[in-house]
Amino acid sequence: MKTPYKHAPLRRYRLSVHRGFTLVELVAAMAVMIILMLGMGSTMIIATRAIPDGKSSTEIAADSRNVLDRMTEDLLYTTSVTEKTTNAITFTVADRGHGAAGPETIRYAWSGTPGDPLTLEYNGAVAATLVDDVQEFALTYTTKASAPQAGPAVEGPEEVFLSQDATNSGSSAQFDVSGSGGAAEYFEPTLPGDAISWRITRVAFVAAPKKPTNATLSVSVRQASGTGVPTGLIVDQVQVPEANLLAGNWHQVTFSSAGGLDPSQAYCIAWTGDGGSVAGKLSIGTGSVGSPQTKYFVSSDGIAWTEDPTVDIWMVVMGTVTAPDPNPPQSASGLLSSIRVELQISADTSTRVQTEVQTLNEPDVGAL
Repeated sequence: MKTPYKHAPLRRYRLSVHRGFTLVELVAAMAVMIILMLGMGSTMIIATRAIPDGKSSTEIAADSRNVLDRMTEDLLYTTSVTEKTTNAITFTVADRGHGAAGPETIRYAWSGTPGDPLTLEYNGAVAATLVDDVQEFALTYTTKASAPQAGPAVEGPEEVFLSQDATNSGSSAQFDVSGSGGAAEYFEPTLPGDAISWRITRVAFVAAPKKPTNATLSVSVRQASGTGVPTGLIVDQVQVPEANLLAGNWHQVTFSSAGGLDPSQAYCIAWTGDGGSVAGKLSIGTGSVGSPQTKYFVSSDGIAWTEDPTVDIWMVVMGTVTAPDPNPPQSASGLLSSIRVELQISADTSTRVQTEVQTLNEPDVGAL
């Protein structure tokens, strides 16, 4: 009897064996793997270098720019400067609400030694480090001459404002000055256009006494109305005893308080007495042609005045004018118009930044 399926076990064994990789296939696979790993490694290195590490030139330049932006904001509103060197500046700005009211003081400074920090000091507090490892910090100042200033007011020498006697006031006569009869002369001095004020220092006149010489003559500087009429506003007044008058002589009175007179205001010199008796016989010119600079007035009570256009008083008025000094000392001061700031952090010269700040207030920084 034959055995069925004689070779069946062997056939089943051969079917259960799996075929493996050849050496060539393994080498090729390893080569591909190495190439992929090298590519991935390069990608990681490039990505790592692209991430800022705090020391890149880009970040350093950004830090520098931030410092300059802060300085620009402060320097822009500078109101005064107390220190200005190549490596430091101390200045003030308007009150910002830090501490006590009033101007606030700011100081930026660098020692000048590469590697040292740039510091910021505010209102005298301890200086704080603004940025480290400074290789360069330079300040350059641009100034311009300040505008010429008007000179200080100075009082000029004494000069004659008005002079009139027999040569320009016609025939002479005399006017009895008493408490019931006064005389006054309005005049317009010729003043320079830049006059600030003027002063009447002295007035000379001709007067004679009348017996008995027991009265007092008053000579006063009075403010005049717009039409030249004397008013009751007395600027200064001098008393002259009648006994001191000498017939035919010029007499002089000195005023100590007739200063600070307004160049646009009119003034009069008035002669009045102290009672019913005559205090002096004042010389006048009765044939005056009428000067546009003068007006003659008479009064019966020292209050109401009447003009007589044909008469002028013999008188000389002297005084001074106060005006700006025409030759003031020239100031050598200058105005700070701009500040150039240069900053470099680290040894990398590509991080060097600079800016120019235009000072809005252009503070005076003294000599140019």
